[in-house]
Amino acid sequence: MFDRGASSGFPWASADGSLVFVSGVPVDLRVGGQTYRVVSSARAEELERLAERVDDAVRAVIPRGRQASDQSFVLAAMRLAHELEEKERELAKLEERYREKLRELLAGVDQALTLVGVRPEGDATLPAAEPEAEQAPAEVYALRKSGRSSARYER
Repeated sequence: MFDRGASSGFPWASADGSLVFVSGVPVDLRVGGQTYRVVSSARAEELERLAERVDDAVRAVIPRGRQASDQSFVLAAMRLAHELEEKERELAKLEERYREKLRELLAGVDQALTLVGVRPEGDATLPAAEPEAEQAPAEVYALRKSGRSSARYER
């Protein structure tokens, strides 16, 4: 779950999901009425922005005028985790929509190539100076037929 953080360059998330704190400048962060000193190589502004978001989540689950408790931190974490899952579901839906659009576009390309006399197998008669142009439709056709994808043609 922390691999997204690692890919975004955030210093305390490793690819295997474990937390790694990288030494850097100490920053005092206020969350739930308590101050926490964090040592990280992340910029202080980023840490403060994230702490503010966590603080907002904590304040949303505690009654006005009450001190934050361990339970309120857990409830805030659950709320943030729920929001993250919703965003991940939305992202997955968008990714699938884009994949479907790409499949439609590739089908249109296949159809257009067929109309101009380029067979999907790639043995069409194209000028000898353009061997890659002949190879690309064959590769796309083979990839589509096998169900695999290629970063080269599906960006």
